[in-house]
Amino acid sequence: MAHGLRKGDGGAHLNTLHPPGGNGSSTWFQDDDWLDFNMRQNGHQAEYTGRYNKTHSDYERIPAKPVIDGYLKPYLYILNESGVVTCLKEENGEVVWQERIGATFSASAVKAENHIHFLSDEGETTIIEAGPVFKVIARNVLCEKCQASIAISHGSVFIRSVTSLSCIH
Repeated sequence: MAHGLRKGDGGAHLNTLHPPGGNGSSTWFQDDDWLDFNMRQNGHQAEYTGRYNKTHSDYERIPAKPVIDGYLKPYLYILNESGVVTCLKEENGEVVWQERIGATFSASAVKAENHIHFLSDEGETTIIEAGPVFKVIARNVLCEKCQASIAISHGSVFIRSVTSLSCIH
């Protein structure tokens, strides 16, 4: 199916698999050429579980591929559906901070460099600096309903709303 999608759009879109709970696309497709980035389904709860350790394992795989999840060593970033972000220590699950960043969220958090990007259902992106202190770097409003995770590639941010695809350079 993935090869058919790629052929049909001429390779214009990135491909991944949204896995069932507690899993990642790398479990089945890490070495497949159609998989552009790994996706994890760790859950939407501010509870430290062994599921988040699997995200670290995905970052260590070869060939290296981006991973959609909110993990940036030595911290885990968990966003619940009501807009509360919790930063936990990777080693023991201790809560470092917890802050509300918006209304409702369906999309997974995405990391890029030292930042974590969150896209609300209302179309507002909140970017925070990774670390032990909560710090908002930017907020940007698209003014469209969004429920898909942000994709970041070669310095561009791709945001898909229910009606359009936007690219920010």
